[in-house]
Amino acid sequence: MSNVVEKPAAQLFNCPEMPDGMNVPVNTEPHERIPEIDEEHVFSKQFLRVMLNWALRAKTQWSLYLTGPSGVGKSTGPRQVAARLGIKVYSATAHGRMELDELLGQKDIVDGDTLTIDGPLAEAYRTGGWFILEEVDLLEPDIAAGLNTLLEKGKVSLPNGEVIDPHPDFRFIMTGNTNGSGDYTGVFAGTKVMNRAFLERCWIVPVKHLPREKEMEILKGEAQALPEDILEGMLDIADEVRDMSEGNGSAQIECSLSIRILRKWVECTELMEGVTQDQESPIVTGLDIALGNGTNPATRMTLQDLCKKQFGVA
Repeated sequence: MSNVVEKPAAQLFNCPEMPDGMNVPVNTEPHERIPEIDEEHVFSKQFLRVMLNWALRAKTQWSLYLTGPSGVGKSTGPRQVAARLGIKVYSATAHGRMELDELLGQKDIVDGDTLTIDGPLAEAYRTGGWFILEEVDLLEPDIAAGLNTLLEKGKVSLPNGEVIDPHPDFRFIMTGNTNGSGDYTGVFAGTKVMNRAFLERCWIVPVKHLPREKEMEILKGEAQALPEDILEGMLDIADEVRDMSEGNGSAQIECSLSIRILRKWVECTELMEGVTQDQESPIVTGLDIALGNGTNPATRMTLQDLCKKQFGVA
């Protein structure tokens, strides 16, 4: 096709670890549903290896289930891959009261006539593109099981009785904080044990925190004045908090410390310099604003103690 060109993966995704000579097809035809490229987004080789193999080489019958803690890039990662490949993205966020009609289509009054308007899933199914269902483990299992026909690329009946076939370029992506077996950490309220037949139709892929050197690269780009040794200390604390919240078994604390929170912490620390009260450390106050103030008192104190010990502040 004239609107598809080959580009080097390492250059396209700004990931030098990708194999030399690996080219990927890129659609150059613009569309409002193609996400904007975030030039600052950082990919890991491991994430790209899975995403590109699934998107470009795997049998299209398999959907993709990205699972992992908050803030690791389960949502932004596939969108930024799609942005660079020129792929349309449709999305919705699941919730405990969601019905299939919310995804497939609902009736609306248009110029006095009652019409069924395609939902985001039906539109992607009909016209092609990636559909991303966020927080899929919040769905009731029987509703999730109702998606099995779509996962298998079968004919789908819309609420108005119309039957549609899948576009060859339709792909289904789901994200969730659990792996479908329930929340063994006790942290993610509202998540449910998912139907095994539903999960068998997916590649199940854990999304992990970026390698430390990648996170440092991001923090250096975020920081205006904080020196590298402070950023290293922040990453040390992040490692400790992740061990406490994401280890096997029950979590010791109810929050993790993702790169999203780290970036916020860097910004808050720099902005609070010279603004905090006497005896208050900007770096401790910054961590409170970025994370601690949204946790229970015991967790907030644990975070403060880690910070004070790491940086030797009162």
